[in-house]
Amino acid sequence: MIRLITAEWFKIEHPRRLLLLMLSPALVTAFIGWFAGHHDGIFLDIAAWQEVWQTILFFWSCFAFSFFIAVLAARLNGIEHSNNSWRMMLTLPLRPYHLFFAKLSLEWGLLFFANIMMILVYSLAFLVSSHSSMTGYGFDMALVKSFFLLPFVMLPVLLIQHALSWFLTNTRFPVIFGNICSLASLPVSSYFQDKGWLLYPWDYGLRFVHDTLDLKMGEKIFPVSQGSFLAFALILFLVASAAVTVVLKQRDIH
Repeated sequence: MIRLITAEWFKIEHPRRLLLLMLSPALVTAFIGWFAGHHDGIFLDIAAWQEVWQTILFFWSCFAFSFFIAVLAARLNGIEHSNNSWRMMLTLPLRPYHLFFAKLSLEWGLLFFANIMMILVYSLAFLVSSHSSMTGYGFDMALVKSFFLLPFVMLPVLLIQHALSWFLTNTRFPVIFGNICSLASLPVSSYFQDKGWLLYPWDYGLRFVHDTLDLKMGEKIFPVSQGSFLAFALILFLVASAAVTVVLKQRDIH
């Protein structure tokens, strides 16, 4: 599987551009931090700095990360569709589900890399602030944990977007579909306060980072920890992956 993932990476057209795309959220975040830090009296206080980072995490978990998932899955699978690479794959001693999960693993690795870069930018901002007038500015481990675990929580969304981009030759539809679902995550989260949001994986990231995971059934409220919900998301991903494997075992690549 590692060789397959490595082969998938070398098949990418313009890998440096793709890495730059994955770096862009961290670069934008760094610019926001630099801009905020150079305006005295606006953001140079502890509470405002924390608010800036919480706002960045909100938009990243609610909209931007899901958007990146949709674009990345469509981009990598679109290469195979445009070059008709699936035809060539039929001549190799490979099973379709091996290729499916090798490419999905590559996509997840790139998304994880993007989140690690966000953590590095935050850590750098903390180091800079520790030598500035913002005394008492503490390192927020909860925020770092949210960035680190978000790619795991959003695995069900990645599987959906990857499957759509894999099975459909027109990769525009998965991108449009992913964008609509990403933009709808906040209204869904607001409307389904009880338990309906469990059926909408695009809402998982927002719920997870803000720790609003409790389920309400009738008059009873069942508290759900972030660790338990992470386990739920991973189990959901594994079950869905098993279903996709069964489907791929019964058909050719394309």
